[in-house]
Amino acid sequence: MLQADDITINKGLYRTTYETLSLPEDENMGFLGINYLLANEMGFYYGVGVYGAITGERGGFFTGGLELGYQQTLIHNLVFDVGIFGGGGGGGSAPQGGGLMLRPHAGLLYDASSWKLGLAYSKVKFPNGDIDSNQLSLQLDIPFEMVSAETNNSERVHKAISSYASQYDFGWSDHYFAAAFEQYFPLSGTKDTAGQKDLENISLIGFEYGSYLHKYWFGFLETSGAFNGGAGGYAEVLGGVGYDYTLNEKFGMKAKVSLGSGGGGRVDTGGGFIYKANIGAYYKPIKAVTINAEAGYIDAPNGTFHAKVIKLNLAYNLSILGIGHSISGVAAYKETATGEWNIRMVNQTYLPSDTIRYNKQDAAVQLIGLKIDRYINSHFYVTGQAYGAYDGNVGGYAGGLFGLGYRTPRVYNTLSFYCELLGGAGAGGGVATEGGALMQPMVGANLAINKEVDVQVGIGRIRSFQGTLNTTLFDLGLVYKFGTIEKR
Repeated sequence: MLQADDITINKGLYRTTYETLSLPEDENMGFLGINYLLANEMGFYYGVGVYGAITGERGGFFTGGLELGYQQTLIHNLVFDVGIFGGGGGGGSAPQGGGLMLRPHAGLLYDASSWKLGLAYSKVKFPNGDIDSNQLSLQLDIPFEMVSAETNNSERVHKAISSYASQYDFGWSDHYFAAAFEQYFPLSGTKDTAGQKDLENISLIGFEYGSYLHKYWFGFLETSGAFNGGAGGYAEVLGGVGYDYTLNEKFGMKAKVSLGSGGGGRVDTGGGFIYKANIGAYYKPIKAVTINAEAGYIDAPNGTFHAKVIKLNLAYNLSILGIGHSISGVAAYKETATGEWNIRMVNQTYLPSDTIRYNKQDAAVQLIGLKIDRYINSHFYVTGQAYGAYDGNVGGYAGGLFGLGYRTPRVYNTLSFYCELLGGAGAGGGVATEGGALMQPMVGANLAINKEVDVQVGIGRIRSFQGTLNTTLFDLGLVYKFGTIEKR
């Protein structure tokens, strides 16, 4: 991390891993991992990750959590890497126990500057379950550098960027963040995991993030979960590429292809590998907002699931100042705006209640959560949140929520309060959510540790629209605050 008075240049890694886990009774499961990591100048890195099954018999098996590690160049282009992941999840009727997953690893990578590729020895263990596997893992790291602002004064930002002009190529990079609604219409021959019942139409809500690699081409990541249609517990995470054909300033068309992991909710995806192809049109009522309508097809090659797709999403567009030779040169960056963001990593507790589980057991549930907030102005923000259980005998329970929040002005520059109203989907692990639709109001407080980190506590209520789940919850976590430099 390099820092001038008013901007910070953070280094980081996009990481993908693949390994084959050994499960009880001579069963194998292909395991794909995706991580977003920030690094410092000493070689330490930290961030978030998600892992999902893509081969075997456990489609719908997902975990999410936190990754910590260290990289050090040994000789020439050989890099030593060591780290540990801790998180929660499960699913696919796997023997994950309470859902807590630990994954230490150590390996060697070849550093080709724009990518690092190598092998690691990893251990995946669910301490409260029956998964305990040692294996080799293929690991690919893609380094990146991100520019963040320490001030919202555009003149000071311009001066700080100028101080790095001889070291870096700055340029605008286009991105979008979208809330999505999807409807799957299963085709003939699609059965549930028991092979007996035809699947109903499935309604899903989700999130999509895209980044333009070129004027027309973009990469994207999408994730969604079922909230209606008798498939509560179905979830998917996919990554892909798309082509954007602009007709004029307001209208255009997109074609997209993606692949990834999906399953759960009795949806027969086999080992979990799925792919999706969509084509659609969009309308921009204003520069910052896009309304998209798409139609397409989703298929699980190793299962019976295949369906027609209708997708609608509402996207927020922004151009962020970045670094790299592949980014188009910026004509001027004197007139900029600062976008305010939070990344929150929390431990969430469902307090004991006999409404939580179908079996009426009233023990507490522990979840690990990741929340990403984008501020609309100084006080209001939109938020997307994901959770996975790691304790409480509900291994495999996971949820995703979206909503609107409000943060008060700080008192004595250190203390602020917040409230949120959230809705989304969650299921699995024997938690009584029925179709999966959830509502969660929250209130809480933030205590500033420094200009980048807060400690946060919160209390709220989680309630299922169709199931019995209805209990008080408690949050404790850390908030990482940063600002992106954007076109005004």
